[in-house]
Amino acid sequence: MTETITETSISNKETSLWKADEYRNECKKCKSSFTFFTRRTHCKRCGDLFCNNCTTEERMLPAYLTKEGPVNNPDRNNIKVCERCANEFDQTGESVSTPTKRKESQEEIKAKAKAKRDRRKSKHKKRSK
Repeated sequence: MTETITETSISNKETSLWKADEYRNECKKCKSSFTFFTRRTHCKRCGDLFCNNCTTEERMLPAYLTKEGPVNNPDRNNIKVCERCANEFDQTGESVSTPTKRKESQEEIKAKAKAKRDRRKSKHKKRSK
């Protein structure tokens, strides 16, 4: 089955949206202005903008935000998050944040079956030679 992500799979308190770089000119936490030396960093859980000093926390999130949208993290790599999201993650254990499963479409099932048949045919041809 293919896994997809819902908005609640990223943050259980609020709708999480990736904030555009232009959304904020200063760090949400310390209010430092973003410059060439004070770089903006996105929290991968809430999507808000912080300076690098305010996103030192890392957690093994089941899913995280990117500019293109939510992404599953099946390997549970450490992901940079803000202090508030790190605390929420620690307190809740992220029980709500498991990505939901969706059923595969008929086209996906047929495509997988065809690929499996093609692999078998290819193996059979190699053995015959």
